[in-house]
Amino acid sequence: MKKYVVTLLVPAMILLGCNKSDDAAPNIPEKNTMSASLDNTKLNITEAHTMVDSDNKDILDILGFIDGTTTKALALGLPYKDMKEGQTYELIKGADFKGFIYYTTDSFHDIYGAGPNDAGVAQIVLTRNDQKNRVLEGTFQGTLQHDTDELIVSEGKFLVKY
Repeated sequence: MKKYVVTLLVPAMILLGCNKSDDAAPNIPEKNTMSASLDNTKLNITEAHTMVDSDNKDILDILGFIDGTTTKALALGLPYKDMKEGQTYELIKGADFKGFIYYTTDSFHDIYGAGPNDAGVAQIVLTRNDQKNRVLEGTFQGTLQHDTDELIVSEGKFLVKY
């Protein structure tokens, strides 16, 4: 009888030792997040949302709303399907890379920007592009320009599910 109990206990212990949480599960964010500083002042980004760009379906927009409003925002546009993890993407006027960074305080009327249609210069580094789980993570920084005015965006980070 003792041998029978031991025979049943050994497989049970092995099965109990296999815990599903031990598997390498992907880190999928419960909530989209974005953070950045503008001219060395930390932005109060209260919400971050994603949506496919209405003008270009290959661009994913990440909108970070500031101070609890929808009129003041920091926005990233990423051609996420083609972006590779670990690469630095330059946002410069006339570039083939179609990504952008925008900042506005008045519902996108006066836009400080960097990208193929803007005078500002910035960089985005994609650290994670998990298309299976639909998760993007990365960093950004640079100079955003509106007319002759410039703003420095630094310490930019995002982690979003789309």
